[in-house]
Amino acid sequence: MLTRNDIYRRARNWLNDNIQRRGITIQSENFDRGRITGTVRCFARTDRTYIVTSNYTIDIYDARVEMRFSDTILQRTDPSGQNVGNPERIFLQSIADAAKKELIDFATSVRSFILAQ
Repeated sequence: MLTRNDIYRRARNWLNDNIQRRGITIQSENFDRGRITGTVRCFARTDRTYIVTSNYTIDIYDARVEMRFSDTILQRTDPSGQNVGNPERIFLQSIADAAKKELIDFATSVRSFILAQ
């Protein structure tokens, strides 16, 4: 059975391994409390014209892991991701659905990695 410390280390290792590919930053960690916070950036469409940025909080307990997202914003960008515009409201359902899909993929990937080890 995994201990809370094992789960924390696995979550932290996954975040470290995916920093570049998934646009992850780690803003703070509290090992004693079992909390990691940061941001994740992802493209919301396959044409790469919108970037979604969201804050995440991972809380690690003895028998479970909880993840929350907050302050999610949308920014227009060029396909290379170099020129990013000002934050704006998500105004199309298709973009909202794509953003949700990316954030769910992020959360599912972290959980799957922890449980598969």
